[in-house]
Amino acid sequence: AFRNRVILSSREAGRALIAAAAEAGEIAPPPDIEVVLDMIYAPLLYRLLAGHQPLDAALPAALAAGAMRLMAPSR
Repeated sequence: AFRNRVILSSREAGRALIAAAAEAGEIAPPPDIEVVLDMIYAPLLYRLLAGHQPLDAALPAALAAGAMRLMAPSR
């Protein structure tokens, strides 16, 4: 239930955001959107499981910003 309600729905929302950003030319279309989603969500889950650092409000924004830099359109 948790997997479907939280994990999969979050990934679907992420897919939609990445697709919209690519369509708008804000980012280059990623070759593998699933890898990008893993790069964003895996650190959150790792912090939750390992408990080595807090899950604070700044982390998701930092992860998204890093992913956006990696997918910046070439100019």
